[in-house]
Amino acid sequence: MPTQVPEPTAFFRPPRTSPELAILEAARALRGRSSGEITGVLLTEDNEGTPSPQGALSEVVFGPVRDFRCACGKLVGPEHAGARCPLCHVECIASSARAERWGHVAASGGLVHRALGRLVARCLGWTEEHVWQVAFFQACVEEGEVVPLMPGGDPRMADSGPEQLRRLLSEKGVGADWPAELAAAGFTPRELILDEVPVTPPAQRPLNRMPGGARMPGLDSVRYQELLASNGRLRAMREAGREDVYSDFEHLALQTAFDALCVQLGAEPGAPPEERSVRPGMTFSREARYWLRDDRMDVELFPPPPFEGEAETQRPTGCAFLGQDAALVCFPSVAVILGLDDGQVRATHELPSPVRLVAVSPEGAHALFTFDGELHVLDLRDGTWVTDAPGMSLAAAVERAGSVYLANARVDSTVELVEVRKYLQRQATSPDGRLLWAEDRSGRGGVYSVDTGLRWVDRGGWRLDTPVPKLQADGTVTPAPTEEDFTEDLEHFAKEHGGRTDSAFTLGADGRWRFLDLGLLVVDGAPVRRLAFQGSAGAFDITGERLLIASEDSLFLLEVGQEPRILRRFPLSPV
Repeated sequence: MPTQVPEPTAFFRPPRTSPELAILEAARALRGRSSGEITGVLLTEDNEGTPSPQGALSEVVFGPVRDFRCACGKLVGPEHAGARCPLCHVECIASSARAERWGHVAASGGLVHRALGRLVARCLGWTEEHVWQVAFFQACVEEGEVVPLMPGGDPRMADSGPEQLRRLLSEKGVGADWPAELAAAGFTPRELILDEVPVTPPAQRPLNRMPGGARMPGLDSVRYQELLASNGRLRAMREAGREDVYSDFEHLALQTAFDALCVQLGAEPGAPPEERSVRPGMTFSREARYWLRDDRMDVELFPPPPFEGEAETQRPTGCAFLGQDAALVCFPSVAVILGLDDGQVRATHELPSPVRLVAVSPEGAHALFTFDGELHVLDLRDGTWVTDAPGMSLAAAVERAGSVYLANARVDSTVELVEVRKYLQRQATSPDGRLLWAEDRSGRGGVYSVDTGLRWVDRGGWRLDTPVPKLQADGTVTPAPTEEDFTEDLEHFAKEHGGRTDSAFTLGADGRWRFLDLGLLVVDGAPVRRLAFQGSAGAFDITGERLLIASEDSLFLLEVGQEPRILRRFPLSPV
């Protein structure tokens, strides 16, 4: 009689008795149950919910959406049952297979399951707290001792993370403290660090019908999407031979996404948010409670209220690239579109209230604004306020009732950014609309996914502790001050810093983070230029190679390269 393959459900919801054995057996048997590997980040290809071939809703892996019909329509009908389409590679079978078939994600780095942390601690002779500190790159192992890491990219991160735990467990081997039931099943401590993640059948993760008819994935699928995004980036880094602090940060994002997935799928259906929070007693709980709240607030899009009262001083409140040859500059009462080739005004749109620009759509047709905790979309083609912008991320950080939330009108949800206390100091959206940078006045916060509210990067803060050249408004560069003059120079910088509001960031095509942080141009965590002119708004282009900075009287177009320089300067006084 053939041996029954364990049900992968136990991976996320292990029984109360012998949960470690159930998880490890489910992980070992996963390849036997899996119908294929999931590699793509994209879940659907359109608003109708058409599954992406490589995504977590794939028809290639899980089966067709419609009975006996492949994705492209070449094979239709029961007479083709069991045949696989040579074009779309979808098997012609009943759609009920999508309720039974499982997939898997091959992790690019080791992962620690939250239910296995206690056993890992037991094998290493540590506390469970130390295990999670190392797993989440908050501590490293030096001479057998767990030592805290400095935030923001400590070089010792190479001695931290799940892979370090795997090495230590491999050295320990099977000892007297290894459970007898695991030894009898042939498991070793090394296998406590997992390499594969089950992907549940799509029928267990149905799409949600949204107002207007669009079908959007639920939170279960979004958690898989976050996992796949981090996994793909880490795989690309390692295939390129990158083993540095940036790959460690990506491994941290992968472990964080995996933990969030386990929390999401491990809770019973309908469980309250409290049962999905991090277990008590972990020092990283404040950092890891990305999913703390999912309060459903009103985030529908509607025109802003009319402006009442006197207009503020006409200094720019926001700017953005509109394609390659135009820019949007927003003032308290008007939005202006300027040509970057000649500086001429191409269009103006009245802003009926003191809204704040958050982002523009990739094609430059729509702009997203916030006002009083609400989201508003302006069609830049005719100046009308609309209730949707296809293809655009409609998410922003908003302050409500003393807390900061990521409000996402696209998925009709809000998630509290628990790391950001209140009083937003910096808020910027990446040019592709996928990431949001939000920090409070104390520098708490980070870079978040606009789709899930998960934090990608804890920026950790940077200090101007070494002299850097200063870029003047006329394009000249003042050399970095000498060490003797540096202390006095810092005092001037602190005064300049106090009145700035320009913030922008992007993750460039080369994988390097670029930030404009209140007068500092920062690349890969290191300040490279100080800006002598005071900006009130900033924005990178989609490539990360160009930067806009709007001051009270000028719009600067910069090239961000090895030697940042000013390409053009357009006067805003006539505007």
